[in-house]
Amino acid sequence: VIFSFFVIYLRPGAAGLYCGILLAEAGHTVTIFEATDRAGGRILTYRDPKNPSKYIGELGAMRFPLGAHPYLSKLIRERYKLTITEFPGGDDNAFTYINGILATNKQARENPDMFQFNTSSSERGKVR
Repeated sequence: VIFSFFVIYLRPGAAGLYCGILLAEAGHTVTIFEATDRAGGRILTYRDPKNPSKYIGELGAMRFPLGAHPYLSKLIRERYKLTITEFPGGDDNAFTYINGILATNKQARENPDMFQFNTSSSERGKVR
């Protein structure tokens, strides 16, 4: 390392925590400060309080859209050797319930204005 920096992260999510790992591996000093009793941002794994080794469910991040994040996809597959399971939420026949309106994903994509969001004209008619 030619230069060594002292880096501080305040309340990092998953990306900030991983950035801290990379910086530490590169020889920098990293300190993470978290105001709550856990780090990780919106990612939250729920475990049975009486049996912490028992996984119950995921209450935070639902998915990582790997097609939109090729670097993340490569990292998961190559560095961490994790198995990736396709997220089934893209099914045209799956349901979306927004603002009291129930629609299939296909209907929502074809008519996003049905959900009656207060949007500007440049934002109208778009679904991601």
